Amino acid sequence: MQKRPNYFFKIWRVVYPLLIHYGSLMLIAILGLFVIAFAMVSRFSGTTVDFSSADLFVNLLRVYLEKAVLLTGIGNLFSIPFLLMLMRVDHRKYPLGKITHTAPAVAYLIPALAGIAFCIAGNTFLTLLPIAETSSDTIQMEELMNSGSSLEQYLCVAILAPIGEELAFRGLAYRRIRDFLPAWAAILLSSLAFGVYHGNVLQGIYASLLGCVLAYSYEKFQNIVAPILIHIFANATSCLLTDVTWFDFMFETKTGLIVSMIVTLILGMGLLVLAKFTTKVTREERPEPNLPIRRAPVPVYVAPAYSPQVAYLQPAYPQVPYLQPAYPQVPYQQPAYPQVPYQQPAYPQVPYLQPAYPQAPYQQSAYSQVPPQ
Repeated sequence: MQKRPNYFFKIWRVVYPLLIHYGSLMLIAILGLFVIAFAMVSRFSGTTVDFSSADLFVNLLRVYLEKAVLLTGIGNLFSIPFLLMLMRVDHRKYPLGKITHTAPAVAYLIPALAGIAFCIAGNTFLTLLPIAETSSDTIQMEELMNSGSSLEQYLCVAILAPIGEELAFRGLAYRRIRDFLPAWAAILLSSLAFGVYHGNVLQGIYASLLGCVLAYSYEKFQNIVAPILIHIFANATSCLLTDVTWFDFMFETKTGLIVSMIVTLILGMGLLVLAKFTTKVTREERPEPNLPIRRAPVPVYVAPAYSPQVAYLQPAYPQVPYLQPAYPQVPYQQPAYPQVPYQQPAYPQVPYLQPAYPQAPYQQSAYSQVPPQ
């Protein structure tokens, strides 16, 4: 019987894919910072560069912020192969059972439209919060969304970032939490981790709410494609809100914000329900996970492969009726024994002769006569 892993092992399995994703982003950011610094210093080749100058570091930080979106996209692209490899290992060691999807490809456009609705609902909700006007996170979000070209925004923020984050948070973290917790607990934990991962209050609230939708879609569809599509269209809508003025009427008044939030929230939930009914997902019984054993491996007896069992067929013997032989009937004849008359044997008659005993005369004994006294 296999030993169950301890709690530290369970937590570590959930955390280290997120560390891989975060480490990829940090590694590319540090390398990008060195490349930018080297490019700036090489411009002053042949001249004396004052590294203590404040202007040099201000310009370095400004250029880095301009390339932050591009560096984030490269970091996500760098982490995707490692995350896919971990998902493949999970499917082999911790199988979920064979999953069958019966739905046309067009059905996946429904959760994509739901991502647009949830993005508008989330942004209107953040605008209604009192901290949205005074928080420095709002300024950081606006600077981040305005940094880089439109191509970098849509390629890195709307495509590469959703793929990398969904592989890390839904494909690995959420799926591994589901190995030992029910669905509602796994949705809450993965969504809170997704919000904390973004690093500020406003993005954390938005990411936590959107993470619940993404984890729910992954639970119902049993396919990582559904949350990736929702995330891609939600991020693309966020980029579109900063580029065009089509949706400005929703954010002009408080009443418009509330109505827009309620309408888009109901629309998004209705689209998720519709997608669930149009996509039929069946899964076979989940096999036992191949959990690691913390002891020396024990050789497993493998039964020899016997030849196929052939059913024994008893030959059908011909049914011959039993015929009793007809024995000849001979009448019984008693043999004629010779009749011999019984003759008593003649024994010899011997007369009885009494022995002659000798006759002795009686003689009286002479007793002594004693006179009386």
